[in-house]
Amino acid sequence: MTDQSTDQPLAEQYLLELRIALGYANSAANRVYVDEISRHIAEGSADLSPADAEGLRRLLNRLGSPTEIALAFHESQREAYHSNRGAAAASARNHLADPGGNSAMFDLLGPV
Repeated sequence: MTDQSTDQPLAEQYLLELRIALGYANSAANRVYVDEISRHIAEGSADLSPADAEGLRRLLNRLGSPTEIALAFHESQREAYHSNRGAAAASARNHLADPGGNSAMFDLLGPV
């Protein structure tokens, strides 16, 4: 995390850095993810007094740096994308290999 010398509270600065690290790719998913992290911070800091900056720092350190979290998020998005692509391709291959499931459609097409 960067220097906290700004007048923004620690959690807001952390979330800002997370938004920057996530970038603009798939911004709808990014917003959902930032909201989820924000809820984790709120839940984790619920028992802290507002003046307990050190307790909040420990909580944020346990979450990991915004850059680390953004990298993990992007990796999970990439894996989900490739997994979905693989499932769709496998489904198409299975369908082409065994067209009996839609034999009426293949009957219309005639022999290949």
